[in-house]
Amino acid sequence: MMLASSQSILFSDPGSDQLADLAQWERTSSSLRQKLNPYLEKRAAELDAVFHLHSKDLIKVLHSQGIKGRICDAIVAEEQKAFQKSRLDLFGRNAGLRLLDREIGVRKGILSLEKTILRMQAKFRGQRVRRQYAIILKNIKHRNQVAKEIVETERKYVRNLETLANVFIRPLQDRAFTQHQILSTAQIKDVFSVTELILSVNARLLESLEERMRTWSNAQLLGDVFLEIAPFFKVYIQYVAEAAKASTTVASLLKTRADFAEFVDAGMNDPQVESAGMKLSSNLQALCNFMILPVQRIPRYELLLKDLVKHTEEDHPDFKNLCQALFKIQDVATRIN
Repeated sequence: MMLASSQSILFSDPGSDQLADLAQWERTSSSLRQKLNPYLEKRAAELDAVFHLHSKDLIKVLHSQGIKGRICDAIVAEEQKAFQKSRLDLFGRNAGLRLLDREIGVRKGILSLEKTILRMQAKFRGQRVRRQYAIILKNIKHRNQVAKEIVETERKYVRNLETLANVFIRPLQDRAFTQHQILSTAQIKDVFSVTELILSVNARLLESLEERMRTWSNAQLLGDVFLEIAPFFKVYIQYVAEAAKASTTVASLLKTRADFAEFVDAGMNDPQVESAGMKLSSNLQALCNFMILPVQRIPRYELLLKDLVKHTEEDHPDFKNLCQALFKIQDVATRIN
């Protein structure tokens, strides 16, 4: 009685038209299900082919940017994982039936996957790649810019030190043991300290950096170059410690020694000084601008290497050496301060 009562509530007085519609729906649904499976298999194969091409294109793009090895494999695996999830939703077990039940309604009796397939194809042709890996590509671009800045600033720095040595230090040294002496060797050392030693260290660094930049790609290394030269940066500690005394000595000599003032004045008209942009109204200020360059260089290395580490992936072959080189340069900077 209870069952009969429930059935009477659920199907109270069904009309013949309703029963006919229900029977027709069941027949249509069964027929469409049988026809759907080959269609889904065909479309799944097409989507698999699209993703295969997408994977090959993705690997080419990553390799062109210097992303290889484990990083590349991880990126491709992430794409594969996302693709398989979407594919399972579309073509997995009973997926066709779920789509059929969703798409076939009282108003429509057919299933259309075309729009869904096209969206999937567009997604795995590149839109997802551009969106998901924009940060990685941005880091690569920034790393390249920092590497370029390191080399360009080093080239300018070494050129200015060479100008200081060629125009001022070496001519004074050449005259130190002649009757045309302007400054004694002790005075030259008081003024210019270990500038020539610093120049030899940085000329070597520049040579190594330029060699790397000639074959530059994101996979290229710079950390080992700085790691190798870092122990020689200790010479900067002595230079900075003597910098204040050197400036005072220069100021005093320009006031008390007419021959030195005349020598410096002639040097400021040298084409090398003019091309360096160091010629100022005050010879004292111009010469001090040359002499302060080594004081500023170690902090500049620290900033540039920090930026380079920040935009280098942790599993990049350069990452470990960059971190070690940065640590050594920070140690020098701390001892200078």
